[in-house]
Amino acid sequence: MSPTVETMTEREIPERLRSLPSWLLVEAAARASRIVSELTTKAGVPKAAYPILAVLEEAGPLSQAEVGRRVRIDRKDLSGYAARLEHLGLVTRRPDPADVRRNLLEKTSAGTELLERLDLAFAAAQDQLLAQLSPAERATLQRLLDLIATEVH
Repeated sequence: MSPTVETMTEREIPERLRSLPSWLLVEAAARASRIVSELTTKAGVPKAAYPILAVLEEAGPLSQAEVGRRVRIDRKDLSGYAARLEHLGLVTRRPDPADVRRNLLEKTSAGTELLERLDLAFAAAQDQLLAQLSPAERATLQRLLDLIATEVH
């Protein structure tokens, strides 16, 4: 049986790959994604629920297209997530009075309650993901990832 990504030890990963920050970022992101998937599955919501609810918490009602832009989710995918979150009672969708071709998403009180529970779960997930780092290293990593993730035009 050949080793999988989850079971590979550092020695099994070629130095050529371990020396590439881009490869390490992908591996770290995959691990983070697995952790997030586990906690959102336990909560009974899609992985996209947390960023969608977080955007609506910060900005208030927004068009589906704007929510998608802010959280980097394709419009078609966001439409499916919005329908699922609406079905779960976490958001409402209604026509935008300024443009009836657009739907506005708004977080419900149940969405607010879920977001508060997910905040705690995501904080625990960060602790799990970053357990090997000191608080100073976590702060440095946060700052560096923010620099990397910000596109410069």
